[in-house]
Amino acid sequence: MKSIGIVLITVLLFSSGQMRAQKQINNQSNTWLMYVGNHKLNDKWSLHTLYHFRRSNDDHFGWQQSLLRGGVNYRINNDLILSGGADWVVSFPYGAQRAGYQNNEYTAWQAALVKQHVGRLNLVHRYRLEQRFIERYRWNTVELAYAQDGFKYANRFRYWLNANVPINHKTMTDKTWYVNVWDEIFVDLEPGPIYNLLNQNRLGVNLGYQWHKGLNLQVGYMDQLIVKSDALRAERNYTIMVQVQSNLDLRNNN
Repeated sequence: MKSIGIVLITVLLFSSGQMRAQKQINNQSNTWLMYVGNHKLNDKWSLHTLYHFRRSNDDHFGWQQSLLRGGVNYRINNDLILSGGADWVVSFPYGAQRAGYQNNEYTAWQAALVKQHVGRLNLVHRYRLEQRFIERYRWNTVELAYAQDGFKYANRFRYWLNANVPINHKTMTDKTWYVNVWDEIFVDLEPGPIYNLLNQNRLGVNLGYQWHKGLNLQVGYMDQLIVKSDALRAERNYTIMVQVQSNLDLRNNN
């Protein structure tokens, strides 16, 4: 299962390299401020919470996206966690290839997280399926404006490979500086009339500090490639990322 994900990343990164030479790509910059937390209810179950405050630097720090996520995790063992939940994503007009309207997306998802340890290297493989309900708009020739016209349904697969390497300790313990490197591939399962397998790729590197197991901070950079629905255009976002992770222990230990 782990090797399948790595092979997928290799193939799709090669495809994205070819695509960059063929498509009209606009370069732009963004800033993402992020919170994530996994809060223990007992030894098996935990709550997953996340919020992303995504801003467009090219639009004077105006909105790019808002992402709110909630879910539940079930720990099979120390190296395997199953997860499920829902997202609410609001996308705003931004950048050189801006949409003509703001729209909402409601997504259900299911995921498996597989942990792997190789020396000082701490790996996480995440496999996720998404069922997406995306607001659809049409041009109203009377009002001369876009009007909401139901929802488009789409399925998507995501694979995320995440690696943490501790710097000042041999393991990820309290008061540890670490380097975080990751890549995530987004694959459309129904590409539509124009074949477009690769929906998105995100490649990032961060410097992190873990105060203790339940609290850490990461600051870094992401190179994000988004392929537009016409498969002819794409945007490349150079993104500064700041993330706080806070995990609460809600178990009753009395």
